Amino acid sequence: MLFFLYLKEIRFRLFYCFISLLYSWFICFTFIEEVIYYFAKPLLVANYKSSDLFTHFIFTNLGDAFFSFFNLSLAIGCFISFYFFIFQLFCYIVPSLYFYEKNIFVLIVLSSIFALAFSSVFWYGIFMPTICYFFLGFELTNTFLSFEILFEGKIDEYFTLVLGSLYSLAIIFQFPILLLFLVVFGLLDIRFLVAYRKIIYFGFLVVSALLTPPDVFSQFLFICPFLVFYEFVIFLTFYFNEYKQD
Repeated sequence: MLFFLYLKEIRFRLFYCFISLLYSWFICFTFIEEVIYYFAKPLLVANYKSSDLFTHFIFTNLGDAFFSFFNLSLAIGCFISFYFFIFQLFCYIVPSLYFYEKNIFVLIVLSSIFALAFSSVFWYGIFMPTICYFFLGFELTNTFLSFEILFEGKIDEYFTLVLGSLYSLAIIFQFPILLLFLVVFGLLDIRFLVAYRKIIYFGFLVVSALLTPPDVFSQFLFICPFLVFYEFVIFLTFYFNEYKQD
């Protein structure tokens, strides 16, 4: 009977999470114009010094604009609701933990929330402007050629790039938190991470090929933080084990 009680609690908490996601998506879709401007601003800033200022997006299929608005508002709703999901998970798991395990879990949850917020700030303040400046630098205007090469933004392709890069950075910054969680709670052995390092690196390459656009530059930007965080977690775990032994 205790199992059905836990199952009932899970059902209610999942229902609350669904309501939170639905409400966040509705709010974002209602203010979709402001959301679009927020995500298009790095492109506008990068194109500000150009002789031909970027003024509009285009769409070639009838439903491209609607589905772009829908996917964008849903993605932002998921990011907003993520904190509520974490809170529900925290309330469900913490009563069953020991005191020291609860402190570790609280630290991991706070680190995860901080990592998500930092990844969003890093993406908006550094990553997207850099990407826009880099790719818009290949426009050819006022040259000796008899033609020009100009950027004509297609709305669905631009927001696919935006959401893909945002998801990728969020995953990258959550990756060390997940590894530390598995190692601290004994679900993953540090010797496994060291012994199968080459295989895990190859898995990183496969994941980067699936999550990034099909170019070497994007895959390189995606996999480098993975490798840095992976080695950092191994070093931090070894250091923590040596500290406990001392």
